[in-house]
Amino acid sequence: MGERAELSRPLAPRARRHRPRRLLLFVHYNRWGNLADYVVYLLKHVRKVFARVVLISNSPLSETARTPLEGLYDDFFQRENTGFDFLAWKEALTREGRERLAAYDSVTLMNDTCFG
Repeated sequence: MGERAELSRPLAPRARRHRPRRLLLFVHYNRWGNLADYVVYLLKHVRKVFARVVLISNSPLSETARTPLEGLYDDFFQRENTGFDFLAWKEALTREGRERLAAYDSVTLMNDTCFG
């Protein structure tokens, strides 16, 4: 029937996809200093998407309360709940610094009102 066409050059190997470097700045607040199960669930499932997770608590959160989050964040800091989430994100961005932020493809601002 028809003739088979021959390639004039070999096909180039498929280029490797760039894995995006993503940063998550996650703000937690609980007036009683508790950590809800859904927060652990949420962080467990989004962790695999982000190269770095910074957990910011706008309320006291003891080391014991943070135990279920072990391995789900790279950095943690507590602060007073002044300025709410917006000031917490601003402080986290300042702590990260322009140089480190420039290394990321995206920065996600999230709080614990997101349910997984």
